[in-house]
This record gives sequence, structure tokens and C-alpha cells, in this order.
Amino acid sequence: MRPITMLLCAGALAGAPLAANAEDEASAAGRAQFRQHAEALADLVESDLARTFLAVADDLRAVEPRELYYRRADRAAMTPEQYEAADEAEREGFAQVTTDWRQYYGFMSTPLAWSRPLDVLAAHGFESADGARILDFGFGNVGQLRMLASMGAEVVGVEIPGIHEVMYRMPDDTGPVARAPEAGNGPDGSIDLVFGFWPGGEGMRDAVGAGFDLIMTKNVLKLGYIHPEQEADPRTLIHLGVDDATFIEALYDSLAPGGVVLIYNLYPRQPEDRYLPWAHGENPFERSLWEASGFETLAWNEPDSPAAQAMGRALGWDQQRPETYEQDFNAMYTILRRPVE
Repeated sequence: MRPITMLLCAGALAGAPLAANAEDEASAAGRAQFRQHAEALADLVESDLARTFLAVADDLRAVEPRELYYRRADRAAMTPEQYEAADEAEREGFAQVTTDWRQYYGFMSTPLAWSRPLDVLAAHGFESADGARILDFGFGNVGQLRMLASMGAEVVGVEIPGIHEVMYRMPDDTGPVARAPEAGNGPDGSIDLVFGFWPGGEGMRDAVGAGFDLIMTKNVLKLGYIHPEQEADPRTLIHLGVDDATFIEALYDSLAPGGVVLIYNLYPRQPEDRYLPWAHGENPFERSLWEASGFETLAWNEPDSPAAQAMGRALGWDQQRPETYEQDFNAMYTILRRPVE
């Protein structure tokens, strides 16, 4: 998985702690913007799955401001207890930060950006989260996990050890999740977070489990991250710890019969003056390896840029570089299914 926490996270945590009243204001502002974005996206989605996902955004619980210690140079993090126990040398470069509601739910990016991938899934037969068992590989944010759980799903999120483990360390970050009223009648859900290197890490397969109806991953399994075409800084790459065939077999074994894998990637264009590993949205593994493991292909490197760009506009992402937005904001997805036995 990711060897480092990406730059979005670094910007979110690069500051001094906020006063309590300022933190409350920041959380209120984050909730208001989140609600506004969900309403804008509701006009774009086509499936009941994505519509319900956006509707339950209004039901996300309040969270208390959360303190941690963060070192921007290497993106290391410690809990207050770990910092207190550390010696002076171990504390070097760490600053105390306080996270608010928006950072808690949208640590790497807004979870609302899952609305388009969910629309894609619904178009390929995954139409409801009710009772579904879902694995998010490299989840980045707890927001989409909690939203899916409030729709009745049993959700497992996997991340590498590090800042996510520090951020989401409280007992109520995991466990049962009450069904949101916006989801209608049906089962409650749950969240489990597993930190480690799946599938090769010791005990990780048992900790994550199997029998998933959906394994989803966004902006993690990119060709440039796994198999860069040019030399790249190792810190910008993703090291899975197993060979391609072993990884694909682990995905297959973790799915229930009929379960699907979604690889959804957003990516910029490749600039002429330097190589960006993340500017490749393609599936990083050869199609023959997927088929050799028994997968059926439902969609292969399917372009999705127009719909993703519309989503980005609703989220205000086009305002950063409006003159190059369409060239620099692209999307592609692959969907594979374990056959029903």
C-alpha cells in the first residue's frame, strides 16, 4: 500500500492547534460545506445507491476535536500519550495539531467523491449496500466507510500503519453503526479498521477476513504507482509486498462468489518536463493475470472523465486551475467479478 501519506494530508495537518471556539467554528463550516456539496452532487448521480450515499451524509455524527502530534518532514504521527512518553530526540520536528470534523471525515479528500464510483458500481450490478460486506483497500478517509455502514454495510477499511492509525484511534471509531434514517428500513452496519500491509503482512489476511461482496479502491492501484514507466522517487510509489499474481489471487480469495472488485482512479495528464507516477489511471496488472485467477471482466480501463469532471465541478475542484481543468482531471475504472460457483 502507500509508503507515505499523500500531500493532501500534509496540507491539512500543517498548522498550530486551534482554540476550542475556533475548532467548533471550523467543524460547523465543514459540515455546512459538506451538506452543500452533497446537495450539488445529488443532481448528478443516477442510481439509488449513490443517491442514498449522498443522503446519509447529513447523518454523520459529531466528533470531538482530536489532538495528535505530526511531523511534516516524514509525515510521522504520534498520539498525545506517545509524545508524552517520548524523549527529546524522538520529539524532534513534531508539532501539536488539532483536527476538526472535516479532517476527521475527509482526511485525504472528501468522501463525497465516492458518489461517482458508486454510480459506476450500480450500473454494473452492485445496487445496494444493505447487508453487503465491503472492503476499502487504502481507505484514506473514514467518511465513506461510515456512510456505507449507515446504509447497512459491514465495512472493513485497510491502511498502512502511521497517521491514519493515530487519527482513528478512539474506541468509537469502529464497531456498530446505526442505520441512517435516510437509508430507510434495513439492517444496521459496522466498521472495522485494519492497519498493516495486506495481503502479505503477518496475520493480515485473517484480520481483514473474506467473503466480501465488494472490494473497492480509489487512487491507490494505479499503473504508475505499481509499475512506473520511468524512474521515480520510491516514496511516491506503492509497494504491495507481494508479486502481482499473489495480490490478484488474494483479491479473488477474499471475495464471495459473485463479488466484484472496483479500481477507480482520478489522474492528471502527464507533463512533458517530469514524470508523475500518479498520472496513470490504468489498472496496474495485466489482464491475463486477472483471468488466470478466475475473474470475469465487467469493465477494463473504461474512461470516465466527463462524469468525473462534472463531479469535480460540483465539489469546486475546477476553481483551482480552471484553464486546464479538463486536461488535468481524468478518470478511469476497471471492474472484475468472481463468478458465482
